[in-house]
Amino acid sequence: MVRLRDTPIDSSIVAAIGGIIIAVIGAYGLSLTLGTADRSIMDLLEVTLGTLFGLIIIAASIMLFLDSDRHVLWSVIIIIFSIASWYGTSGGFIAGFSMGFIGGMMGYSWKKPKGKTPESANRNADNSGESS
Repeated sequence: MVRLRDTPIDSSIVAAIGGIIIAVIGAYGLSLTLGTADRSIMDLLEVTLGTLFGLIIIAASIMLFLDSDRHVLWSVIIIIFSIASWYGTSGGFIAGFSMGFIGGMMGYSWKKPKGKTPESANRNADNSGESS
């Protein structure tokens, strides 16, 4: 079970919102590209990659929330694809890039809280009764 206190929830939300912005702008650009008669393969490739980058950022932010032990890995993926989103969607009109990049940096610098968790406190209480 995921405990909210032990996860970088704020950075996950910020990065996911950035990924959503990038993916929506990429999908809109894809619909515009497919709707025009004068389109090139490069235009189609750019907006498809932009949409894909946004979806990867969303997936990595979900994994950042669920697998907080590997927060550095997921944060670096978010940062890399936020920067790469400039290729296909102009960084999600800057807002998507900014939120993805900031969310990735927040996740990268996140530290797991120290102290006793309820599970370890219960284990210590059980062990202290057995030693007598």
